Amino acid sequence: MLSPSASDDAEAQAVADVNIDALIVEVQSRPVLWDKSNKGYADRGLKSKMWDQVYEKIIENWSELSIREKQKIGTQIQKKWRNLKDSFAKELAVQKKGKSGQGYKKRRPYVHFQALSFLVSQPLERETTSNISVEDSEEDSNNSVERENWKQARKKTQARETDRNEELLDIIRQKKNL
Repeated sequence: MLSPSASDDAEAQAVADVNIDALIVEVQSRPVLWDKSNKGYADRGLKSKMWDQVYEKIIENWSELSIREKQKIGTQIQKKWRNLKDSFAKELAVQKKGKSGQGYKKRRPYVHFQALSFLVSQPLERETTSNISVEDSEEDSNNSVERENWKQARKKTQARETDRNEELLDIIRQKKNL
């Protein structure tokens, strides 16, 4: 058994040696660990089993470690994962913040952004915005048809009223002539 400080150094080295890309791939292959819409996401026991599988894949001598070492290293790897996820979320927010038409600001994107893009349920391309929506143009189209129909109905009503007024005037003229 290693001394406490030697053990801590070994644990720190094990976490430092973790291949980030391998960690991302292993977590991605287990949606229970990242997909909130997954039925098993709230199941702590299932998530614990999934994390154990991840540790086995990314830590070379996982099976040889003591329970205490496994717990410490596992906690550190989960912290590393949360850090990756949080950094991705910040980068995503920065990318969404920019509006079309703004000047280009040269900046280096988050190094693991593409690898973590599976965390986004919708496409990563920035959506364009417009001050006219499809619904508005359809409503405008429907409204213009309704307006045209109303105008035609109004013209017919006015024509009928004019005809009635002419008939009444004719009746009054005939009575005066009698």
